[in-house]
Amino acid sequence: MKNILIFSQESFEYTVEAVIDWITHLGHKAIRLNGDNLENGISRILIREKNGIDLNIDSFGLSKSYHSIWYRRWSYRSLQKKLISKFKKDNTDLPLALSILSDMSVDQGTVSEAIIKNLKAKKRLTEFHQIQVNKIDVLLKAKKAKLLIPDFLLTNSKLDLQEFFSLHKKIITKDIDHFFLYESPEGVYLNYASLISVKDLNEFPDFFGLSFFQKYIEKQYEIRTFFLDGDYYSMAIFSQSNAKTVIDFRNYDKSCPNRTVPYKLPEEIMFKLRKLMKKLDLKTGSIDLIKAIDGNYYFLEVNPVGQFGMVSFPCNYNLELKIAKYLCD
Repeated sequence: MKNILIFSQESFEYTVEAVIDWITHLGHKAIRLNGDNLENGISRILIREKNGIDLNIDSFGLSKSYHSIWYRRWSYRSLQKKLISKFKKDNTDLPLALSILSDMSVDQGTVSEAIIKNLKAKKRLTEFHQIQVNKIDVLLKAKKAKLLIPDFLLTNSKLDLQEFFSLHKKIITKDIDHFFLYESPEGVYLNYASLISVKDLNEFPDFFGLSFFQKYIEKQYEIRTFFLDGDYYSMAIFSQSNAKTVIDFRNYDKSCPNRTVPYKLPEEIMFKLRKLMKKLDLKTGSIDLIKAIDGNYYFLEVNPVGQFGMVSFPCNYNLELKIAKYLCD
């Protein structure tokens, strides 16, 4: 029996649970460590100079060597929520509260990285340093890999933005780094790509916070591709026929879901994507592309820890089993 260690988070990870079910079905042991478990006492981590790293989950000590390690995600949401609640109760100065949360995030990253680097495993799926990629760097590397990318602008100047708008006529703005998600009792807060109108442009101050803008590509459909160690599992998303999802398919219309179908990328595009993933040193990731009305494929981004259930279930790819087999082989 092989031990598979999975670093994850408590919420938004139903696919991890499916992978764990398959690992168990294959006759192996999956050990899951959630960041929030450290706060509520389910898990314990001890790092001492003489002992190295000692992991303890559900009162059972774990070995220091594993067949494989999957660094899926890592979160301390429960601790963050407790701190925010305490800050509100104590009327903590907002800049101070933000500084504390920022410093805590850096500390957590330092500990997580130390743990991952010092645990022994024959195989790893996603290293700590791979869970976030620099979106601008990825776009530049995609261009070097001969993939088409939409023209983009990173600026804090209204004048630069006006020139970019005049050139392309239709542009969008989106996050620079990663998809924003925040849970609260009132609901879940997300950010989506949005069109910039003339009215929006006129309301911009002369200088603003550094922001990312991109030429809007008229599309036939969007493509979400899950990449796993050289293999591609793609899905076409017909988001352009729905006003709610035409700019960003993640702005889901639950009353009228987009049509999705399995899709095979052209060999040329798969070759270029494989070249890009090698440049990025990624064994896995969720890749977003657009098939434009001009017939070209445009690369948008890659998320090393992107959700893959949305591709697996509609297209019957059974990616959870494929990942389980990868971790167990």
